Amino acid sequence: MTVTHLARRPTACATAVAAALLALSGCAGGRDYAVPKEICGVRMSEDVVEPLLPDGDEVEQERERRPFRDRHFVNCDVDVDGKGALYVKVSESHHLPKLRRGKDNPEHNDDVEEIEDLPFSGWATVSDDTVSAAAECGGEAEALVFHFPFQTDNPEDLKERRAAGARFIKEFVPGEQKKEGSTAR
Repeated sequence: MTVTHLARRPTACATAVAAALLALSGCAGGRDYAVPKEICGVRMSEDVVEPLLPDGDEVEQERERRPFRDRHFVNCDVDVDGKGALYVKVSESHHLPKLRRGKDNPEHNDDVEEIEDLPFSGWATVSDDTVSAAAECGGEAEALVFHFPFQTDNPEDLKERRAAGARFIKEFVPGEQKKEGSTAR
């Protein structure tokens, strides 16, 4: 009988530990949704998207492509539990805008860094709360201009957040170029 009791006790302990962990995870928040495999129709790696999304229960996405004069723009909204988590605005341009540095940039900020090793022709920058990019297109538009403000503090560490933003734009831009029919890479 002792053998049976010892065999049952680890099971009872494991069950109690599992129940306690479940109770704690419910109280402490967490991510109860699957990380999307696409962001507004652009296929993305989970490890690129995951660091930028906050904990919550539900993810909703909306992609809206609208005409503006002789061009188009795309708004991409990703909400978690009804709150903005990711927002990307993509605008068509008749030319590739120049990367403006220093006094030439009306939004000058010493914290802006140029992102290197881009998988597209153009430029990209990152700050503590925004990624901007411009990529050659060659389809209906000569260029696509991207504006990606961080709407959350994910990741909380600024260095990690900048790195996550840079990884995101490096993957999102080529996917969006393809989606918009760009011939340039």
